[in-house]
Amino acid sequence: MSDLVMGYLTLGDMDPFDMVTAAGAGGFRAAGLRLTGHAPGDPWPFNPADPVHVARMRDVAAAAGVRLVNACTYRFTDASDPADYLPVLSACHALGIDTLICNSFGAPDAAIRNLASVAGLAAPLGIRLALEFIPVSEVRNIAEAQRIVQATGQTNIGLVVDALHLWRSGGGVADVLAADPARLFAVQLCDGPLEPPADLKAEMRGGR
Repeated sequence: MSDLVMGYLTLGDMDPFDMVTAAGAGGFRAAGLRLTGHAPGDPWPFNPADPVHVARMRDVAAAAGVRLVNACTYRFTDASDPADYLPVLSACHALGIDTLICNSFGAPDAAIRNLASVAGLAAPLGIRLALEFIPVSEVRNIAEAQRIVQATGQTNIGLVVDALHLWRSGGGVADVLAADPARLFAVQLCDGPLEPPADLKAEMRGGR
């Protein structure tokens, strides 16, 4: 059985180095990590292109007894450039991170193109891409996400199912059971109110 992983959004406002230390202090043996903002190059306390930052994070994770298992969350748009992800992928490889969690706020054809291109760069490093569907994004439910994943033609692209997004998009357990297990890379567990609030964007960031 794999370890329960602390998602980065649990302590999303913390400095990423402090977050990993806190995850270990809280009893987690694995954690997700945010390496940049929603796109490579966005301001963030960690710089994946800086070898000093990468080495420090590796040391912090080792001292905390925490494996780093995924990097969150990369928002593909029509203007995304796959080449921008090279430093992120290199840092993931150095830190032992094998999954890049993504979502899409662009047209379906752009999502397919971006996912396939970044997956091609990630494959030699043993890194997978997990597409997250979000009701307020352009990939709103699990069915849409599965169509895009299949259309990429890449075997290292799959799904991440967030329990909140599954429920808010009208999905349920049956939809997860019907998904190809080989394409189900991660499940994110969280709580939240049964009825949806007026602002789903605010809820997904701080209402669970």
